[in-house]
Amino acid sequence: RPPPPSLLCNLCQKPLATTCFLCACDCVFCEECTYSHFENSSQCPVCTKPLTENDFTELVVAESNTATADIAKTSYQALFSKQKSNNNNHPNSNKALPLSDLCFTLVRQIDVVKSSTKFLLKQLLMNSNSQSRKVAHVLRSNAQLQGQITHLKQDTSTQRLQY
Repeated sequence: RPPPPSLLCNLCQKPLATTCFLCACDCVFCEECTYSHFENSSQCPVCTKPLTENDFTELVVAESNTATADIAKTSYQALFSKQKSNNNNHPNSNKALPLSDLCFTLVRQIDVVKSSTKFLLKQLLMNSNSQSRKVAHVLRSNAQLQGQITHLKQDTSTQRLQY
């Protein structure tokens, strides 16, 4: 049984296993490809978008057993974080958690989820396109081989008839 599909470097197509870099254009590269390509070019090799140093996010591929269990707790904890406020005149301003802070944090979390979803969909689409190209190549090769087999059978039949 084949292994499940993995998230691949968008340049070398190897599975991402350790450190990778997510670009602002939602392309993702292994550490080796990132350093080798962007040392000489500031354009994304996949979508050609110009990138600056600030357009890269370094990520580490980690085991999910503890990370996913803590996502809900981390999300709720972020909601309960106060924003810096200039409203220090109110007696409860340092103790109470304003609803506006909850809303602001929730909107930021929604933006992160939207961005993550967009990234994942782009990667799935790129992977699907890559697989489609591979299947098309295999089908073309198969058709060529079938043609060669047919030609060889015809040659063999012709040679048998001659003897």
